[in-house]
Formats: sequence, C-alpha cells, structure tokens
Amino acid sequence: MTHDAETEARKHYAAIRADVQAGKTVTVLHIGPDSTAVATGSGAEPDAVLVLQIGSRKTATKYF
Repeated sequence: MTHDAETEARKHYAAIRADVQAGKTVTVLHIGPDSTAVATGSGAEPDAVLVLQIGSRKTATKYF
C-alpha cells in the first residue's frame, strides 16, 4: 500500500510526539518520492501540515 507524504508525516509526527514532553513543539520533515511534507505542532495532532510538490524522485529525474 502506498502512502502520500502527508500521511507519512502525520504517522511519524505521532510516533515522535509520544516520546516528547507535552507542550513541546515537534516538527517532522518527510521527503517522499514525489512530494515533501512538514508537520508541526505541540499536541497529539499536528497544528499544521504543509505539502510541497517536490520529492526525491522528481528532483533526481529533473537534475541528475
């Protein structure tokens, strides 16, 4: 099953959030093959998730 960058960023945010003191801000960067996502927040769910349409495969294909 394939996950998009936002789903992956949210999943990693939740995993890291479990190990960080409540109220502390966590920011996660997920670089996927076709897009990149940044998730940030200080609660159980990220306050914001930004998805950029640039990823590792897109970059490699275009520039290398």
